[in-house]
Amino acid sequence: MVLTIQGAGLGLRSCHEDFVLAECPAIPWFEILTDNYLRQAPPAMAKLEKLRADYPLTFHGVGLSVGSAGPLSPEYLQQLMALQKRLNPVYISDHLSWSFHSDHYLNELLPLPFNESTLNHVVHHINHIQEATQQCFLIENVSSYLAFCDNEMPEWVFLNQVAKRSGCGILLDINNVFVNACNHHFSAVDYLMAITPTAVKEIHLAGHEYVNNTVIDTHSCAIIPSVWQLYELALQRFGPVPTLIEWDNNIPEFSVLAKEAQQAQHYLDQL
Repeated sequence: MVLTIQGAGLGLRSCHEDFVLAECPAIPWFEILTDNYLRQAPPAMAKLEKLRADYPLTFHGVGLSVGSAGPLSPEYLQQLMALQKRLNPVYISDHLSWSFHSDHYLNELLPLPFNESTLNHVVHHINHIQEATQQCFLIENVSSYLAFCDNEMPEWVFLNQVAKRSGCGILLDINNVFVNACNHHFSAVDYLMAITPTAVKEIHLAGHEYVNNTVIDTHSCAIIPSVWQLYELALQRFGPVPTLIEWDNNIPEFSVLAKEAQQAQHYLDQL
């Protein structure tokens, strides 16, 4: 059965699992962090399967490392496919970044040089993922705090080309657009206007913090008005794209996250 998602969903965090399973809150869909469940014991998997019976799920990972110079990890991909078979996610997504070299995992989503060589390499890896999973993969733009001197194109051109050449979709993180626009001194609006509308399959929203003169994508606080305004503009361009609220640090009560989702739903309902 082909599943779809719509409306404003939430990223499920372990501290809220029991509440969601017991109360079945009126959230249209949930995203799980794939890497947290690749090697889970049967009790944890039983919770996920119960959740999947009540809600559509999406997978969001940090470990595929599509930008790494070496090949994708066969072990990681096999574990991902096993979880996919068990839970039938609507989407599988990861980040336009790299995080490991050889056997060294860096636990960071590191930026890529935006050039033709890297573009071809990323597209090759995404094609591999889509062939293995037999599913359209979504690639997310990441926040960054440095840029390569030999970039040949802006980030938004690179992101568009990845989607065009691989046939994957874009998971557009509006907060990351805002963060990078501040850190690298470009127009967030110009970025949004340059993205191919039909490629955007999902949107992420989150909070950030200022550290000295740098904006850090912390996922630790509420979404600020400037990001909400950018989100409203994005919806006007891309339509009612399913939207997810992320909150990973200083995680509040579930009701606080639900209010953020309600705010996103309010914007979606205006279309």
